[in-house]
Order: sequence, then C-alpha cells, then structure tokens
Amino acid sequence: MGKKKKGSKLDIRTDLLKSFGTDVFSSSKVTADTFSPQETPDKSRPEQDGGRKRHNPLETANWFSKIFFCWVNGLMATGYRRKLEQDDMYPLRECDTAETATNEFRPYWEREVKNATPDKPPRFLKALIRCYGLRYFLMGFVSLLEEATEMIEPFLIAYIIKYFEPNSGVTREEAYMYAGIIAGMQFLDVIIGYYEWPVDLWGFRMETAIVNVVYEKILRLSTGGLSKTSTGQIVNILDEDVEAFEDGFDDFHELWISPIIIVFICWYLLYYIGISVLAGLGYIFLMLVLEGAMMPLHIKYSNLENVTSDARVDKLNQIIQSMKMIKLQAWEKPFSDVLQNLRKAELWAMLKGDIVMGVLEVLEWVGMDPATFLILMTYVLMGNVLTAEKAFILMMFLEELEDAIDDFPEAMESMADVKVSVTRLETFLLLEEHPESAIDAAPKGPDESPSGDVLPKGVSVDISNAKWKKTTTLSNVKFDVNEGELIAVIGPSGAGKTALLCTLLRELVRVEGKVEVRGTVAFTAQEPWVYPDTVRNNIVDFGKPFDQEKYERALSISDLKTDLKGMPYGDRTFVGDMGGNLSGGQRARLGLARAVYVDADIYLLDDPLSAVDAAVGRKVFNKCILGALGSKTRILVTHQLQFVKQADKVLVLDEGDQVAFGTYEEVVASGADFTELLSRDDDYPSTDEEQKGSVESFYGSRTSVAGDDPEMSKATNFVEEERVTGSVSWRVYLKYITAGPPRWFLFVLVPVLIAFEALDVLGDWWVAHWVDTLVKVNKTMPNGQPRILPDPVSIYHLKVYAILEGVGILLSIAAAVMLIYATYIASVNIHNMMFNAIVRVPISFFDKNPSGRILNRFSDDLEAVEDDIPEEIMDGTEALLGLIGSVVMICIGNPWAILPTIPLAVFFIAMYIYYIDTERHLGRLAATTSSPIYTHVSAISNGLWTIRALSAQESFKRRFRRIVDRHNEVEFVDLASESWYEVRVELLDAVFVTCVTFLCIFSSQNLGAGLVGLVLTYTLDMSETVEDIIESLTEMESVMIHAERAFEYAELTPEAPWETDDKPPPDWPAYGAIDLRGVSLSYDKDGPAALKNINLSIHGGEKVGIVGRTGAGKSSLMMALMRLVEPTGSIRIDGVDIAKLGLHDLRKRISIIQQDPVVIQDSIRKNLDPMEIHSDHALWTALDEVHLAADIRRLKKGLDTFMGKSGKLSVGQKQLLCLARTVLSYNRILLFDEATANIDLRADRLIQTTIRERFKHCTVLTIAHRLHTVMDSDRILVIEDGRVAEFDEPHLLLTERPDGALARLVSETGEAMERDLREAAHQSYLQKHEQKKSQ
Repeated sequence: MGKKKKGSKLDIRTDLLKSFGTDVFSSSKVTADTFSPQETPDKSRPEQDGGRKRHNPLETANWFSKIFFCWVNGLMATGYRRKLEQDDMYPLRECDTAETATNEFRPYWEREVKNATPDKPPRFLKALIRCYGLRYFLMGFVSLLEEATEMIEPFLIAYIIKYFEPNSGVTREEAYMYAGIIAGMQFLDVIIGYYEWPVDLWGFRMETAIVNVVYEKILRLSTGGLSKTSTGQIVNILDEDVEAFEDGFDDFHELWISPIIIVFICWYLLYYIGISVLAGLGYIFLMLVLEGAMMPLHIKYSNLENVTSDARVDKLNQIIQSMKMIKLQAWEKPFSDVLQNLRKAELWAMLKGDIVMGVLEVLEWVGMDPATFLILMTYVLMGNVLTAEKAFILMMFLEELEDAIDDFPEAMESMADVKVSVTRLETFLLLEEHPESAIDAAPKGPDESPSGDVLPKGVSVDISNAKWKKTTTLSNVKFDVNEGELIAVIGPSGAGKTALLCTLLRELVRVEGKVEVRGTVAFTAQEPWVYPDTVRNNIVDFGKPFDQEKYERALSISDLKTDLKGMPYGDRTFVGDMGGNLSGGQRARLGLARAVYVDADIYLLDDPLSAVDAAVGRKVFNKCILGALGSKTRILVTHQLQFVKQADKVLVLDEGDQVAFGTYEEVVASGADFTELLSRDDDYPSTDEEQKGSVESFYGSRTSVAGDDPEMSKATNFVEEERVTGSVSWRVYLKYITAGPPRWFLFVLVPVLIAFEALDVLGDWWVAHWVDTLVKVNKTMPNGQPRILPDPVSIYHLKVYAILEGVGILLSIAAAVMLIYATYIASVNIHNMMFNAIVRVPISFFDKNPSGRILNRFSDDLEAVEDDIPEEIMDGTEALLGLIGSVVMICIGNPWAILPTIPLAVFFIAMYIYYIDTERHLGRLAATTSSPIYTHVSAISNGLWTIRALSAQESFKRRFRRIVDRHNEVEFVDLASESWYEVRVELLDAVFVTCVTFLCIFSSQNLGAGLVGLVLTYTLDMSETVEDIIESLTEMESVMIHAERAFEYAELTPEAPWETDDKPPPDWPAYGAIDLRGVSLSYDKDGPAALKNINLSIHGGEKVGIVGRTGAGKSSLMMALMRLVEPTGSIRIDGVDIAKLGLHDLRKRISIIQQDPVVIQDSIRKNLDPMEIHSDHALWTALDEVHLAADIRRLKKGLDTFMGKSGKLSVGQKQLLCLARTVLSYNRILLFDEATANIDLRADRLIQTTIRERFKHCTVLTIAHRLHTVMDSDRILVIEDGRVAEFDEPHLLLTERPDGALARLVSETGEAMERDLREAAHQSYLQKHEQKKSQ
C-alpha cells in the first residue's frame, strides 16, 4: 500500500512539474528527471515529428514566460502575418503525446475490467477519477482562492461608496487605499488564473487517452461485438462523448465551489440586509428547484439525441460507401427519404432538448433582477431607508450569487452529459472481444507441444458444429493441412467456405470441436480490404519493417509491377475508400501482395483470383500460390477447376457440411459430384503481350514505377482537404441568417433584444437615481432626520422599478424563445442543404474524398452548427448588449471614465485583430486534421479480419496515434494561443478597473453615492463582460468556421439534373438500339482519356460481349452509357440523345450489375426493392429466377432478415441478390460487368439460362474476363487502349481476322481452350443463322 501511495504522489508531482515548470510541493529546485527517471528522451518524437527538427518552446521557457505565455509570441506573430500550416505547429512534449497519455490511463481501466464481477461491473468514471482525480482536486483549491479574491472586492467597493455618502467616516486617503487594494486584487487574479493552463492540459490528455482506448477497443471487437455497434456510433463517441468529458473536466469544480459561495453570500446578505433577503432567496430557491427538475429531462433527451444521431451518421456512412450503386440504380430519393426519417427522429429529440435548454436560458437571462426587486421591495415596505451602500452591495453580491447559481446548473448539466457519455462508453468498451490468445501476435519461436517437441506448421480442424450467432454455419468438418501443402476448398455459393476461413481466424468463435493454427497467418478476403492510403502503404504498412527486396518480390509475384507503371504516381498513388479507383483485379492482387510481403507460415486465400481474367489468374496462381508460396501452408477457396487439379488436397463443402476431402483423384473416386461447381479454364501460358496489356488501369499508360523514380516516389494524387484563408466571410454569417426563419423575423428579433438590454440597464440606473434622490430629499428634512415609513418617493420609484422589471422579464422570454427557434430552423435547413448537395455531386467527389472526411462534416461540423453556434449566439448577444450598456452607464455616471475607455478600447480591438487571425487558422486546421481520425476509424472497422490476421494491431495503433498527435499539435497550440490572449485581456481589464476606480475618487465632488455605486458595480462587472464578449467573438469566429465548412458542402457543384423538360417516350427504350458517335471520356479534367472517339451501333435486342485487357476501357464504356462520368460526343438510345435526358430518366431505364456486389445494412426486402413498389410475390419470383429463393427461405425472417456487417449471405449470394434486382426492374437494356465472377459454374449456367430466356428480347452488354461466357454472343466488341479494335460476330472475327485482337486473346488461352472457344463461336454462329433462315 505504501508503495502505491508513493507512486501516486510521484505521478502528481511529475505532472504538476511539467505543467508549471516547478515542483509545487517543494521549495527545492528539481527537474523533470527527478520524478521520471524511467523516461527515455525522444521516445516518440521522431514518429510524431515526421523527421522535422522542431522543439516545443514551453520546454525551455522561464517562469515569467510561462505565466504570461510569452513562449507563444512567435507563433502569434506568424499567424498574424500569414496562414498557419501544420509545420508551424509546436511538437508535443513527451508527456502530451497520445502514447504517453494512453499508457497513463489504460492500466486504470484494465484494473477496473479485471476486478469486475457480475454484481460489480467496471466503471469507466472510477478509472478516470483514479487516474486524474487527486491532482485535479488539488487544483480546485486554487480555483477557490480565485473566487475568494473576487468575493473581497464588493467589501472594498462598499468602503469607497461610503466615502461619497454624507457624513462619511471614510477619508480620501483611505478611499485611495481601498482603490489600490482593488487594483492589486485585479492583477493577482491574472496570476492566479494561470492554474487553468495545467487543468486544460490534463483535460487535453484525458481526451486523447479516451480516444485511443476507444480505438484499441475497436481493434479487439469480435465479429459479434462489431455487429452491435456502428460506424455512426463510434464517430459520435469520438466526437460528442469525448467532448462531454472535456466540458465536464472544465466545470466539475463548480459542483462544490458554487455551493460554498452560495451559502456564504446568503448568510452575509441575511446578516447585512436582514430578513428582507428571504423574499429574494425564496425566488432563488424556486429557480434552483426548476433547474433541478430540468436535469433528468436533459439527460433523457441527450441520450435520445445521441442514439438518433448514431443511427443517422451510420446510415449516412452506408450511403456514402454505396453511392456508386445508388446512383446507377437511381435510388437517391428513397435513400434520402430513409436518412430524412432518421433525421426527423433526431430533430424531435433535439427540439425537446432545446425546449429544456430554453427554460434554463430564460432563467439565465432574467438573472437576479427579480430577486433584487423582491428584496428591495420587501426592504422598503418594511420601513427601511434604502442607501447606495446597501443597494449596490446587494446588487454586487447578487451578481456573484448569480454567477455561482449559473455555474452550478451548468456543472450539473455537464455532469449529466458526462453520465450519458459514460454509459455509452461503458456499453461500447464492454462489447464482446476477439479471443486475442488465438493469433493476435506472431509467435516469437516455434510452436511447441506440451512435451516440448517442436510442432510442424499447419492447420488441424475437427469441428462438429460452428455458428454465426444462432445459425449453424459449419458441421462435421475434419481435415489436416501440413506445411507446404495446398488445399482447395470448393462448394456452391453459401456453402460455408468463407465461414471456414473465419473459423481458422478465430472470427467465428462459437465452435464445438478443435481448431489448431500452428504458425503465423496471412489472409486475403474475397472482397479485398483496401485502406485509404497509398498503394505502397497498403502493402507494407502492416507491422513489418520495410524491406525493399521483399517489397519488389511481392509486387513481382502478384503481377502488380506493370499496374504501377500505369498509375500516375506509381506506388505512391492514393487509393480511396475500399479502393474505389482500382479495378477488382488490382484490389485482389494488392491483397495478395500484402499477404506475400508479411511472409507468414499459413496463407488463407478467399477466392482471390475470381476478379482477374483467366490468363492473369493462371499466371498469379503459378507464380505466387504455387511458386513463391510453395513452401507455405495454403488454403485456397476457389471455383476454378484448373486450380483444384493442382492442389494437394480438395475439401468439398455443401450447406456447411463436409462432402469430401482428399486428393483430387480421391475426391473424384468418392463419387462426389463437384465438377459442376467449378469453372473450366485450361492452361494459360503467359506471354509478353499479355503481361504488358493485362495490367493497365484507367489512369492511362506510364513508364515507371514510383519506387524507381525518386521524384515520383515523393508525389501522390492524394487530395488534401481544402482550407479557406482569411477571415470568415460576412457572406457565411448572411447565409446562416438566411438559412433560418424569414427575414422579417430578424427585424422583429433585433428590436426585442435591444429593448430587453435597455430595460435591464435602465433598471439599474433607476436604483442609482432612487438612492441619490433619497439623499437629496433627506437633506431638506429638519435636522436631517430620515423618514421612518415608506415615503412617496420610494413608493414611486418602486412602482417604476416593478414596471421595468416586469416588461424586461417578458422581453427576455420572447428574445430567448425567438433565438432558439431561429437557430433550430437554421440547423434543420443547413443539414438538408448539405445532404441534398452530397447526393447530387458527381461520383468523382467520393473517389477524392474519404468517407471519414465527409462524415466529419456531418458529425463534428454539423454538431457545432446545431449546438455551439446557438449557444455562442445566445451568450454573445447577451455579452455584447451587456458591454454596450456597461460602457454607456459608466461614461454617463462618470464622464472622466471616457479617458481610459477610448485608448483601452483601441487596445482591445487591436489585440482582437492581432489574435483572431491565428485563432481562425487554427480552427480551420483543427477541423481538417480531425477528418483523418474519422476516415481511419471508418476504414479499419471494415478491415478488422485482415488487420488481425496479419497481426497488425500494434502497427495500426501507432498509425492512429500519429494521426491523433498530428491533430493534437493543433489543439495544443490552440489552447496555448487562447491562454495567451486571455491573460492579456485580463491585464487590460485590470488596468481599466484601476483607472475607473481612481477616477471616481478623483472626481468625487461631482458624483453622488448612487452613481458611484452604479459606475463601480458596472466596472467590476465589465471586467467579466469584456472577457465574455471577447471570448464570444472569438468562439463565434471559431464555430462559424464549422458553418463555413457546412456551406462548402451545401454548395458543391452537382452532376446533371435528375429530371429535365426533355422526357423520353413512356415505353422508351422500346428496342434498346444504342448508337455511339465520337464518344470520348476522361475521369479527370486534365487526365488521360479512358475512351477515345468510340463509334459503333448496337441493334435492339442484340447480345454483345465486351472484352479487352484490364484498363482497356470496358467499364468506362458502361460509365459513359450511364453518364456516371459525362462523356463527350453523342450517345443515342432508340434515337433519343441521352445527354438531354435527366439522369433518373436514363438510369431507371437501364439495368446494371457491378463486379463487386453492394448490399446495404437493411432487410433483404429493402435491398431488393428500396422504393417498395413490388409485391412479395414479385420479390420471391425474382429470387427464384436467380436460384436464391431456397437460401432466403432457410433464414428465420425470410425477406425481413437484416443484412448487417457480419452478413447473412456469402459474396456469391450477394451477387445473386444484385441479379434479382435486375430481374425485378426488367429494363430493355442490361449491362453486366463480370457479374458472375464470384459464383460457382453450376449457378452461373443456371443464371445465364435465366438471362437468355427472361431477357430474350433485351439488349445485353456483358463485360467478360472469361471468354467462354461471351463466345455465344451475337457480336463481340474488343476494346484496346480506349478504342474500338474489332466489333463483329465472334466466329467471323476468328476466321476472317486470324491476326485480329480477339484471335490474339483466344490464342493466349492455350490450345485446348482455343479449340473449345472457336468451336463454341462456330456452333453459335450456325445456330443463329439457321434461326434467321427459319424466320
């Protein structure tokens, strides 16, 4: 126990030392090394700085520089001169880095989890208190000292007011002495206020620790745990919930300091004024009761708003990631309706919360004015004579009481938000975790048996039952794979092949039986996971040190080298979310290169070759899977027969059961009917031509790989998030205003606000006039005796005061309600404008902007628009009107006050202008550096299987910490610059208070006690008012940056309109004839052309196969037809120029199926029919036609089964689901982009039959990697380098053009397959021409 206490004290002293620069517990001179000998210099600095030689000036600053933040002067000057960049930020000190902050807090949370029991669950708040509580509580006493100095000032003011009263016993020298003490107290407050800096830093570190603990939890989430959360919830936790902790950290001390102040003031006023105070205290008590009653409602509606916000952000994330499919299907409207319904639920919760906050805001605006009136009324009616001293002592203490009463419910509100956030955090942090003991870390030595013998690398499986949740996925599976063996896993779509690999990865944990994985593991998913980063980092940045030789080898054997030559920036080319700007084959081979690079013992390959054409697949299989990985244990899921024949063993699965296992010959001899599950491709020898052509991408041709060119290696196509420069334009403020209610509303609101503040100031002036009038009246009475009973003068003043206060309360209620309503309407409209713009932008926008960047606008920026801007408008309006009223009253009360007011006002304005440029730059930089955090979190939640399989958790933790540190560099400088500014404003405030106080005494002959009391009361209050207005202006500028960013998205350039006045005929296209003349297409304005002067005509009802090497322009032709990218030239369908049509009129009449199946997280019904226009019978019929109905019927909820992240269907079944959508729409034109690549041959043949029969009279364009799927087409279009190379019947192309493009492609397939392809083309030719003759 003793050691723990000593260690705890050590931590506190070390932290205080680093914050203050000295040991607050000891007078002896010490250094940081005294308490942290275990720390090593530069532990994380190189990682954080990225190699830049920078240092944090706080580390070498002296005590004067620290107290007055002179160490920030250089950056402030830089920010005033020019736009601040990331390189201008100070590097974080070791104690402020994400790694240090996380390592400090993590043990406390782990201890909570370890010591938890079913009756005593772990408490996140307890862990926070144990980590930060003691040091934070100690600093609370400094805060109490600051409050105490403010409490002394009213007593000193009372003595000065006495000096101005008749027959006063206070001398002029004593008055000056009291003024000097007030001045000293003002400057003392400036120095004491420095304690806020270390408190801010502790809150900063706590926020960093929480963010990283949440991220580390994401990496540990099991598949089941991941299904219980969402990207939207995680984003909101990192944004809103973490911010709630930061606010709570700032406000917590008020929970115990405010009650002390309240009790003291109430006691003193009762002593000083008498029982008359009870009238005002009764009002205050009722106000506190009302505020207390609001807290449960606030918690309730905050919880509800968080839940609804999570759902909205998560759905938005799904829409962003599925945007290409949504646009191709013309489904923007139904998906917009889904999001708007979620938004309505969120707005309803937000409105209820705004009503609660509105009640609290009215009470805050009304303040202590009713209490002051009740006390003065009771005091006078009880026969007491009101004096300036009593009136203004009462008003000053009530002002202090108001601050304490305001601070207490604000602290309660913050604690309520913290409670909500703690509950959400605990729920998330206690989700089910992946069993880390399985394969989370690569073993440091060979696997050993209990007896100590070294076990061979390999896999042993003996499973009796395995389940996804409650659904049995695998049963009776038993096999062994030894080192150097290749096992092929085959079976129809949905047979359990991927589930088997998940079991080996320990992602499927509900397993009965034995699963042994002996050795390190590499995994490639059927839908390859690509992280938003460069191609190189997607291969090498997974926990292994960079090795150029291994990297080049991985590129070579995965056949990626020439792909990189075709990319504009080589391996430094940035790939967006899910690799959207790579072809399916490139993504598959990138995944293979990543697996090869990690050099694991065991390779789990989930059908990685289905996305590439047959020749490339054969080459990669021979060169990579059989060659480079030949000594490894390999488990390959495939549908392709030629790969199965070369496997050492074959495992056949059907409906989760093991049908057969053994060598190819043994499985054939067993009688298992499996050959129909496989596609047949004979030998495909590689040729130089194929090597050259098959790997070009749509980027166009290049001549070098980035790794070979030093300049290219430094470049990247990554588009940084744009930042506006200069001040926030007045147009942004105007847009925000006009986004709210009609303009006439503003012309009503402004006079109400002005009238409210005018009456508030007039009420205080009336009290000063009242007491000065009583003095004058008392002087006229005999012997100067005061009146005992309430005199007519007091009654008159009391009546006028009552009217002023009554009207002021009504106006405050009206002003608060109008402001809340205006900001609420603005929030609603701004979100709608942003979302409507996002669904209308071209698809290229989503290729250039990661989803996290977009989510940042709809979470962090929108949250600021909805919460922070209304709050700052309320506070800023109150502070601005209060400042104007204070200046007017001070100058009217004592004209001499104009002398210091003018120069100090100039200083204030100059200081603001000097500071605000830096704050503006930092605000924008903070917003842009936070986007990568959301992008990273959104990306890794989709790639957890890959990350864990490659044991890359620590690598991704380091990567995330670098991202957070980069953002925190900006946050640290922002905190420092705010403190720099605040300390200078407080110094100017102190000078102003000193000047006005001395000037009042200097001009005492011309002032009455009432006016002096009014002037000094407003002067002291103005000190806080100036800080409030400056803070509000600064914060307003800062939060309006979020509005600026929101309006940037609201004004994005849209694609062509969805509907135009040029409407096609109702039955268009009746024939499906397509005519292209001079069509060219480029994905970038200045980029290479993907299509070049295409001229061709396709007859109505014709079946056209489209072939060509990867990157030739096949998919680009589809994009041109759907106008996903606007082409040049003319495209006519049945004679109608599609360029004149609305996009929806076009896209609804053409069906398209992409290579990668896209499903949304919703029911199967919604995935088939989001517009809800088809009956259940039609849905089941469509599923029957694609042979998926039986699989859906086996699901418990059938069509209402929810398609979550973990999924209910395999990739092949998802592709069938996409085909069912096409069957439902039944358009005259169908576009297939290698739509059956992930489906077994038996299902493929059934589907091809369905397509031929169901779409017999439709025009069908099919992009094919496997030539045998299109050799029976009416005609084949061969595209080379974006141009039409050949276009005719396949038989004629092969016979009449023996050296043509199609003939070359066919000849590359090998002799056996070439014969089959030529025969298929010939038979199809004969059959079609016989049919024509018979007609």
